[in-house]
Amino acid sequence: MCQIKNLYKIFLIIVVLHLLGLPCVVLAQESLMEKGNLLWAHRDNKESLSECISIYESVAKADPNNEDVWLKLSHAYNYMGFYILKDKNEKKKVFEKGKAAAEHAVKINPKSAGGNYWLAMNMGCIGDINGVVSSVYMLHKLIPLLVASRESDPNYYYGGQYRFVGMMINEAPTFLLRANGKDLPGELSRKNGYKKEDQITYFLDAVNAGPNFFANRFCLARGYLQLNRAEQAKKELEWIVNTPEDILPDSVCENRYWKHEAETLLNKINNQKT
Repeated sequence: MCQIKNLYKIFLIIVVLHLLGLPCVVLAQESLMEKGNLLWAHRDNKESLSECISIYESVAKADPNNEDVWLKLSHAYNYMGFYILKDKNEKKKVFEKGKAAAEHAVKINPKSAGGNYWLAMNMGCIGDINGVVSSVYMLHKLIPLLVASRESDPNYYYGGQYRFVGMMINEAPTFLLRANGKDLPGELSRKNGYKKEDQITYFLDAVNAGPNFFANRFCLARGYLQLNRAEQAKKELEWIVNTPEDILPDSVCENRYWKHEAETLLNKINNQKT
C-alpha cells in the first residue's frame, strides 16, 4: 500500500512538473533517480529494493530512451530474483522483467556492455529455473551477448562475462558442454567445446578483473572443489572469510551474501576432514 501511495505521489509530481515545463521534469527525474540510488544501497532489504525498483520503473516510463535507467532496472530485477526471492515462479517473473529491461537498453545501444550482460544474465537465470540443460542449449544465444558486452567493456561488473561462462561450465554436464559449446563466436568460447578444467581459466580471469568481488573467488573455490583441488579452494574461501565486506564499497550487499556462503562451504570442507 505504501509503495502504491509513493508511486501515486511520484506520478502527480511528474504531471505537475510536466505542465510547468520540460526542464522541471528533467530535474524531477534526476531527483527520483537519486532517491532510487539511495534505496539501492540497501538492496538486501526486500522493501527497500521493491521501492527502488518502483522508482526506476517510473523514471524509465517517463524517459524510455534513458539507457542507464534500463540497466539499473534490469540489474535490480536480477538482484531481487537471485538474492531475495525464494519461490521459483516469483523468481522467474522478475528475471523475465529483467530480461525485458535489458532488451530496452540494447535497443537504445546495441553495443551496451551492461545491456548485453544483463540480458544474458537474466536469460541464463530463467534457463536455470527451467533446468541447467535449458541454459546449455541457450549457449548459442548467450555467448554472443557476453562477447558483445566484453567488446565494449572487458571487465564489466567485475569480470561478469568470465564468471558467467565459468559458472555455466561448473554446473552443466560435460557431454552437453562439449556438444553445445562448439564453434561459438569470440574469445569466451572453445573451438571443440568446453571442458570442466576450463572453468578455472574463466574464474581466474574474473578474479583478475574484480579481485575484491567475493562472488568471483567463491566461484573459483567451487571450481577447485569440483576438480578435487580442496586446498586451493580453502585458500580462496579463507580469503573471503577474513576480508572485510566493504573492501568493495559498491558491492557490500553482494559481498555479505557471498561471505556467508563461503563460511558455510568452508565449515563443510573442514567437517569432512574430521
